[in-house]
Amino acid sequence: MKVNCSLVFVFLFLQGFSQNIYKTLLHDKGADVLNDKQVSEITTLITSYTEEGTEIVKDITTLNDHHKIVSCIRYNDKDSLKSKLIRSFDETGLRSLSAKRETWNKMLGYSSETSKYQYDQKGNIIKMIESNNFNIIMREVMINNNEKGDPIAISIERPKSKPSGFIEIAEYDYPNNTVITKLLDPEGNILKRDYLSLDGDIIKLEKSYDQQGKLIKPDAYEYEYKYDEKQNWVEKRVYKVENGKRIKHQTFIRTIRYNS
Repeated sequence: MKVNCSLVFVFLFLQGFSQNIYKTLLHDKGADVLNDKQVSEITTLITSYTEEGTEIVKDITTLNDHHKIVSCIRYNDKDSLKSKLIRSFDETGLRSLSAKRETWNKMLGYSSETSKYQYDQKGNIIKMIESNNFNIIMREVMINNNEKGDPIAISIERPKSKPSGFIEIAEYDYPNNTVITKLLDPEGNILKRDYLSLDGDIIKLEKSYDQQGKLIKPDAYEYEYKYDEKQNWVEKRVYKVENGKRIKHQTFIRTIRYNS
């Protein structure tokens, strides 16, 4: 069987390009805790339910005084290290300067990736430089922002490669707290559309459509929460709704360490 190389390229490019605006909107967002309660560490037990079975991982997340994530270490159900994220911040503790992600995989072994961030004079992120574990720059993410500092266009440059011509753009509807992002090819054709909802620091990917306009990620999810005495959630259950029936999707159990 012959393989269309151009389609393979587009697929691989989409995997590395799509949802960069979504990721940029999440950049330097604080942890999901109330701001008036000082939290230093969160341990989260995550159970995912799939057709293949159940997967359990444990995240240990440390926060700074502004509830920004300083580190996140993930273990599997046997307490073996799976991944580690370490972030550095400027003197205010509000703006991250770099992040290093390390992963351990039985098949692929060890790998790491480092990101460095650049900002404009208003403090809006305008560039991400991503390097591999050999300190070789793999790609540079160029970000254009609107007057509110939100990203409206993102392109990717790869060293020693010609510009791809692909670009991701965003259209904001602030009164309704929604964003539509579109991934465009060099001819301006829409390859993918994502619908995001904005709720303060909470940003959710609601729907995704492919270039044929087919829904590839539904918004049919329901959530249940339980809270501690300080009104931070300590249990979240996520259900996927199919044909009117709720199916267990994920469970999050949090143990929150407060500063005395």
